[in-house]
Amino acid sequence: MTGALASVVIPVFNGERYLGEAVASVRAQSYRPVEVIVVDDGSTDGSADIARSIPGVRVLEQERGGPAVARNAGATAATGEFLAFHDADDLLPPDKLDCQIGYLLDHPEVGCVLGRQELMLEPGVEMPDWAKLAPEFAEQRPDIVELGAVPLISMVMRRSLFVECGGFDPAYVHGEDADYLMRARQRAPVVTLDSVVLRRRIHAGNLSHDVSALRTGTFRVLRDHARRLRAADAQSDGEGTSR
Repeated sequence: MTGALASVVIPVFNGERYLGEAVASVRAQSYRPVEVIVVDDGSTDGSADIARSIPGVRVLEQERGGPAVARNAGATAATGEFLAFHDADDLLPPDKLDCQIGYLLDHPEVGCVLGRQELMLEPGVEMPDWAKLAPEFAEQRPDIVELGAVPLISMVMRRSLFVECGGFDPAYVHGEDADYLMRARQRAPVVTLDSVVLRRRIHAGNLSHDVSALRTGTFRVLRDHARRLRAADAQSDGEGTSR
């Protein structure tokens, strides 16, 4: 498919082992045109050198700020009408952007599209606890068993929505993607497709192996979101009373 420019932002911190493959999977997209932006988040390995060696890739370098800061920097530099994010250790199927941008083009009211993931287990690495479905949950969500989970970072959105939402909140070390999507849903519909749009690599260095930190981060995001909703409701009720 050929359409408006799509920008794909790849934050990386000491990810030289997989970065080349991650970028290659973006460059292999059947959708055109695609802008690839790699944000080196203070790496001490050869990540930035690898990124600079790949033709057509824009490379931004910054001091270590974390994934949210790096994604925001890439999104600010992006010039595409559509915006996607990709982790430096994962792969994209070649039809990802075709699939998700095609949906956005067919549904102008939708602001953001998610999809399913396929897990790729590295040799010698056990499946992490977060990726294992409890039997009772598997009964409740047979779609995940059949089609795969829905990774929040699979999002492809209109860049205008990203600007309106203000980007990722760097106050969240974990859960910044969940926080962003909750804010995005308040402004435009967010849709999940059943197509696999991310091949997620499971290896020893995954940040997501820290299950306790993930749970704490997710709880904080949900708590803060509930507080914002209550505050908005209280303000709305107060305005109604004043009238």
